[in-house]
Amino acid sequence: MSHRPSALFQLVSEQTMPNVLAALALEPEHITLLHTPRTAPQASWINHALRLAGLQFEIDLRALSASPDVNETGTRVRTACEDALQAGLAPVVNITGGTKLMSIGAFAATISRGWPSIYVDTDNRRILQVGHHAPPELLRDGFAALSRAEAKLNVDVVAAAHGCEHVSSGEDPSPFVEFAEFLRMHPAEELTCHSAFKGIHTRGKPAELLAVLDCPLPQLPPAVSDRALAAGLLESRGESLFLACPTRATIERACQTGVDPADYFSATRPLQFAQAFFSGGWWEICVWHAARQSGAFRDLRWSVRFGTETDHLEEDIVAISGLNLAVFSCKRGGAGERLNRAFEEFVAASNRLGGTFAAKYFCVAMVIKDAQFVAVRSEAARLRVRLVNPANRLTPSSFVST
Repeated sequence: MSHRPSALFQLVSEQTMPNVLAALALEPEHITLLHTPRTAPQASWINHALRLAGLQFEIDLRALSASPDVNETGTRVRTACEDALQAGLAPVVNITGGTKLMSIGAFAATISRGWPSIYVDTDNRRILQVGHHAPPELLRDGFAALSRAEAKLNVDVVAAAHGCEHVSSGEDPSPFVEFAEFLRMHPAEELTCHSAFKGIHTRGKPAELLAVLDCPLPQLPPAVSDRALAAGLLESRGESLFLACPTRATIERACQTGVDPADYFSATRPLQFAQAFFSGGWWEICVWHAARQSGAFRDLRWSVRFGTETDHLEEDIVAISGLNLAVFSCKRGGAGERLNRAFEEFVAASNRLGGTFAAKYFCVAMVIKDAQFVAVRSEAARLRVRLVNPANRLTPSSFVST
């Protein structure tokens, strides 16, 4: 059986990664996804994620009733496997997904016919043989099989498995690392920057933004201004410093004759980034740098946009951590910062992008004090979120489990 082309049969539930991992490990010629009406979207997401990962296969989506029992599931699995045998394919059944009754029915179908079944054990990072019938050779070493699947994951694949249709490649933070690290290690200079830039408005009509670009900035410490000029965040005119904006010509054209809204939005981003960097955005760069040095992540991306037909999200940092998506939220913190609300929004967004098993890192630069720290730490522990705080304690080991 192991020498024939394989057909993988999978039960679909809200957790899609076991389906994705099993397919990536086996690389079958045919995949059948058995889903209920409620999990029909997840079946589509799995198909999309596997295509992004480079798999080539025939797909068969088979709908079950809203609440399939043991008999219904067993009958449908048995029929699907028999169809595969007639087509010259060797069936393998993944019983990880679905409800408990669905898993029992699928397993019973394999036992009665001598077909192999598997279970994806993500906690112990292995694919298990279920029952006495050996799976194809590719799956017999369950640890190696899951490691092989893990190597094919990237941010796009995992996000697609959770319903995200488009993921940007992110931006390059490397030109700003040296300046960001300086601000992290010099709190007095960082506070000066925050005070000078936090009130500058970089969203509005073209004429308003041109006025911002032509407004001289308060005097900054030489160590700050020199690094800001080198990073391209500021520009000097005579004795004064101004926010840099390489796309100023587009904003001027928008003020005179008008431009496409998308072009105007793109033109304002450098200005918004420069202002945000001084107001606390430097912390995202530091977190990215430390996470990169930790060696704990793959496909690490900064300033990433996620999109579906109806929704768009932007996350500070995302990566792959083992078998899951890692999501980082970076907040400067400080007096008046509503961390509890930010924490709730971050957890909700992380679950949407990477499911409930997404690795979550809530990173706050300023020291969190008193009762607010107790509340945030308690919620982080309850929801399995790693709290990284404060900035002067950030190291690569901040992201390595102990």
